Amino acid sequence: MKRTLIILYALMAGCLHAGEPGSSPSSAGLIPTGTNGVTGTLVRDTDTHWYRFLAAPTLVYTVRVDNVTLWDHDLALRIFADGENVALASSAIHPLESSAMVWTNTGGLRYYYLNVSAFLQFTTGTYSVAVSANDTDTDGDGIPDAWETLYFGGPTNAVVTATNASGMSTWDSFVTGTDPHDPDSALRVRVDANQQTTELRWNAVPHAAYHVESTTNLVSGDGWVFRGRFVTGAQADEPLYIDLTGTHRLQYYRIVYEVD
Repeated sequence: MKRTLIILYALMAGCLHAGEPGSSPSSAGLIPTGTNGVTGTLVRDTDTHWYRFLAAPTLVYTVRVDNVTLWDHDLALRIFADGENVALASSAIHPLESSAMVWTNTGGLRYYYLNVSAFLQFTTGTYSVAVSANDTDTDGDGIPDAWETLYFGGPTNAVVTATNASGMSTWDSFVTGTDPHDPDSALRVRVDANQQTTELRWNAVPHAAYHVESTTNLVSGDGWVFRGRFVTGAQADEPLYIDLTGTHRLQYYRIVYEVD
């Protein structure tokens, strides 16, 4: 029977700088939370502008778009670049010529996408977009006070590198949106292998993306092969990956949590 080793890790995000809007989710401009409005201009009424922001687990986010010279606009929130819109707003029904949505991240650390477009034909002009959250980080460890207080009782109590009751480090629990004190919450994989197949199941959180990779050479650290991608919705079902290639050689697997 094939011996299977599971390696868990998360992709880390880089530094964020405010950027110009993109014409598609794949080219979305970055909006750091707390920025005092990033300005964009819809030159044609068919223009559509995309932005993205990094959202931490359990935090409440407010997205606001204000019309400057633009008459009216539509605002949409998308969790995955290749997914569907999950929240919509429009300045056409707001008395202050702006639109806003308030949303709580029930998943892990990951990028979310915003779309600003004209509400009606012949509508062009300038607008500003801003994202705010309760993301103060008193000790500068990369984990917001709200998350540290929720799980450790205070804004400076969490030790980033410490291994907690879940079996994961504080940082890995934060990134993957899991409870650092609950072993049943941790990103942990269950394996069922026989001569014909290998089945992998793992705990998942809402609105998350994971992918499976495998290799036959763990020592070199390279040669990882993509085997499949799995996306969860508002209700996080337990993903299942089945390898049908048989169990005639040593094979190693890892589950990757995607931040972007």
